[in-house]
Amino acid sequence: MSRRPDGALERDIMEVLWDANSPMTPAEVSERLDVDLAYTTVMTVLGRLHDKGRAVREQRGRAFAYSAAVSESE
Repeated sequence: MSRRPDGALERDIMEVLWDANSPMTPAEVSERLDVDLAYTTVMTVLGRLHDKGRAVREQRGRAFAYSAAVSESE
């Protein structure tokens, strides 16, 4: 199993958020990724992106829905 370069998963998830028309739950983000990741992995990365100010979240039922807080050029 090869290891991803540092920041590659965050970048992949941000690309999904940039392409989205509306906020997405971790499950929706996971569906759009090219790799098979555990729901908890995607949820953890989205939480970290939120903590870094790169994603914003809103409550959607029992989960959060995320969208990009910065543009792709930033």
